[in-house]
Amino acid sequence: MRLWELDQSLFALDAHRGDLLAERGRLLAALRPGTVLAAPLTPPVPFGPIPVWPSPVPLPRQEWTPQRIQNTLLALGALLLTIAGIVFAAVTYDRLGAGGRAAVLIALTALAGGAVPRL
Repeated sequence: MRLWELDQSLFALDAHRGDLLAERGRLLAALRPGTVLAAPLTPPVPFGPIPVWPSPVPLPRQEWTPQRIQNTLLALGALLLTIAGIVFAAVTYDRLGAGGRAAVLIALTALAGGAVPRL
């Protein structure tokens, strides 16, 4: 966040510096003989706090912490393991005997029943 604030201040200073350099150029041109001083395009800015204009620099996004990355990878692994288990059970369901089919159904029922309170 501090870096963004610093970028904002530098952007404002750069804009103010450009205005001051343009005014300096006009004043130097007026000192030369035979030149007419043109009116400044903008009124001079008194010294004081520099206003902060909208910057083209976007607000910083929150970075991922190691804990967030670990949780994401753990959830992705659990999801893929669940999908693999469902595919394995669907492919081998016909080859299983009555006891195997009963074990698969009991396991799925227990998983579904255990997931209800958590959800």
